[in-house]
Amino acid sequence: MTLLARTDEEILQRIARDLVRPIATVKREAIERAMILCEGNVSEAAKRLGVSRVNLTRLLAKYRKDDA
Repeated sequence: MTLLARTDEEILQRIARDLVRPIATVKREAIERAMILCEGNVSEAAKRLGVSRVNLTRLLAKYRKDDA
């Protein structure tokens, strides 16, 4: 069956896997992107993300521990 012959529900089911992800995943990806864009500057990344530097530092430490 081609994409054009599918019902709206079938299309939604197929693409929903990519559109809906766990909040923890989205949060981590946002932090990773901010750190890349800010070239590792935690204070600048925290400002862009709207969180405190202390909170961002804590989250980064948690992610490092999880990855170890």
